[in-house]
Amino acid sequence: MLSMNKLKIFLLIAIFATFAACGGGGTESSNSENVRKVLAVGDSIGIGFGGVSAWPDLVRAKTGFEVVNYSRGGRHAAFSTSTVRFAIDREQPSHLIILLGTNDSNRGSVSGATNAMRQIVEYARANNVVPIVGTVPPRNSKSRRISANYRALGAPIADIEAAFGSGSGLFQSDGIHPNNAGEDVIANTFVSALNAN
Repeated sequence: MLSMNKLKIFLLIAIFATFAACGGGGTESSNSENVRKVLAVGDSIGIGFGGVSAWPDLVRAKTGFEVVNYSRGGRHAAFSTSTVRFAIDREQPSHLIILLGTNDSNRGSVSGATNAMRQIVEYARANNVVPIVGTVPPRNSKSRRISANYRALGAPIADIEAAFGSGSGLFQSDGIHPNNAGEDVIANTFVSALNAN
């Protein structure tokens, strides 16, 4: 018959083994096994304006996922629905990560960006693609309104506006395009959203 001390040790080992097997330890669960291919769509921020590392490339490097980058300089959310539809049809991704709205906040409309993003989200979902919408890096009152409207779409959000905070130290001298540190913040925010969705 086991002594009381041996019985206690045996029970502790059994409890620890059960805890470890169930994944105890409080680590955040990852959904990365469901990510097959990621379609990234953005503007000049997504191509690394000014020679900085572009956030889609950083997402690829940080995750090892296949990331196809359809970003292009000067792109507005309001005029991107056909591009995104084409890219989804061609690439057949499992996930769409999209960061558009900076150009709309500078030279466009809040409603145009919002309506376009709603159409993009609906098209992605209709084609079994998980859309992850990036809020706009903080720029002005229009960028804040666009970000608020994006959050209200009901799609998974990569809250880049919140991650930037005041934006101090994250922009290039033009105050529009992120520097390397800013691009890294964007990538990390999308990686977290991908792992959660």
